[in-house]
Amino acid sequence: MPDLEHALDALAGRVSSLREARTAYPGDLAPILDASLAELDTAAELLAEAREALRKAPKRAGGKKDGAQRELKLLRQVFRAFPVPVIVLDGGGVVRRINPETSRMLGSPDGYLVGRSFPLLVDVSRRAAFRSHLTSVLQTGQPSAFETRLAHQGRAHVVQLALTRLTMPGEPQQMVAAVALPTEVQLPEPGTRRPEQSDGALLLAAARRQDLLAKMAALLLDEEALLRPVALHRATRLLAAEWADWVIADVIRDGVPRRSVVMAPKNHPLGDLVRQVESADPAGSQVVAQVLERGSGVVQEMVDDETLLGFCADGPVLTAMGAGSLLSVPIGRGDGVLTLVRSHDKQPYALADLAVMQEVGLQLGLAVRAQTSFQSRSRAAESLSASVAPRNLPDVPGYEAAAVYHPGSSVGAEFYDVFPVSGGWG
Repeated sequence: MPDLEHALDALAGRVSSLREARTAYPGDLAPILDASLAELDTAAELLAEAREALRKAPKRAGGKKDGAQRELKLLRQVFRAFPVPVIVLDGGGVVRRINPETSRMLGSPDGYLVGRSFPLLVDVSRRAAFRSHLTSVLQTGQPSAFETRLAHQGRAHVVQLALTRLTMPGEPQQMVAAVALPTEVQLPEPGTRRPEQSDGALLLAAARRQDLLAKMAALLLDEEALLRPVALHRATRLLAAEWADWVIADVIRDGVPRRSVVMAPKNHPLGDLVRQVESADPAGSQVVAQVLERGSGVVQEMVDDETLLGFCADGPVLTAMGAGSLLSVPIGRGDGVLTLVRSHDKQPYALADLAVMQEVGLQLGLAVRAQTSFQSRSRAAESLSASVAPRNLPDVPGYEAAAVYHPGSSVGAEFYDVFPVSGGWG
């Protein structure tokens, strides 16, 4: 199909020119946006023409199977060569295919994005509108174009999104093609390294993780952490200040997980959502159950199931939080679960973060157990000390006996008594 290939090459050239114009004239985007929308219509028309050409293509006598394979091959070539981001979704909004331009825009390979829910890439405030547009396109067959905001890998993209229904060979259900045209974020040039992958950034991230471990050890190993049950609150405050928007600690009591600590974002008012998260039953959380069952942590760079942390009155807890990335690790050896949540506009958690948090969870478990053991032994020693000390002092003729005892540490080893001896009192 030489005409189609020529049209694609020309479209790629015009899109490249529009990108250059947007970079050169950032204060005059209105005409560039109008031209971009026109190119978006052209892209949709080219896809429709390619589909129609494939439908009308004569079939060789070699059989229907060979013809279908040739059609699929040509469709893949057209799809991959398209110079704008194109995403193929199923009826539930799950990503089935993406072209290289989509990978370049979002900064993730197709192997990472395929199979995930596309609405989770959409900003929380615009997610419901996206689902409505998707449902309308599937039910009516009428295309829809609207502006939305995609958030991924710590970056946000304002895009014009065009949805159109299509039937794909070999797929039993109707699919939707989404063509995304970024209007505000400049796309990186092909082959450039993402800033978070630079050597300097990687070294700083590694140093930051080591610094966290050092701070955590200092918080958990002082005397007060043994005398009072402050380990959980100290650890979650530190993590909320430096590593997460939300921090939740669930501790095993009487054989079941109980919500112990909830730390909300600094700028989040203490309101209904915080109280709902505090009162939610962690036993109904899939991720808590999974971590306790496996005894190992899990990380989701991009949350693909908003029900993982259970539900509150406003719906899934993660949806209400605006969660983009999640990390959960065991506390100690099955003593509980520590869960960290970051919003869409923050850098997502990675495997290196999971390794560090596993160590934090282990340290926290040891601190909690040490405090519990110390308190238990202190209570036993206090009981023993109280059992050998006289409850009441005897009446000594001519004297008034009284005693006040303040141990120098949490438990004293001193003994006192008033008792009769030959010829008097001792």
